[in-house]
Amino acid sequence: MRIVKEQEKTKRDHIPFTKAELKLLWNSEGKLPFVDWVLIQTYMGWRPQELATLQLDEINLSQWYMQAGMKTEAGKQRLVPIHSKIRRLVQ
Repeated sequence: MRIVKEQEKTKRDHIPFTKAELKLLWNSEGKLPFVDWVLIQTYMGWRPQELATLQLDEINLSQWYMQAGMKTEAGKQRLVPIHSKIRRLVQ
């Protein structure tokens, strides 16, 4: 029971980007390094390590999805659609 309480204490809530922050990211795309990675991660929900280890054969550009993932059983090799706003970045 103590371990569960410790996990609850250390668990961090997800804090989404605000509309203003997303606009700033899009305005910085092509001007600052790795902004495209942040945008892809934001729109697809990948963990940084999942995005960094993604293989080309896990990306389907004809049907616009990626199939990858790690950490949990439910997360492994899950299908994630590529959002229309980031397709250009993924290509």
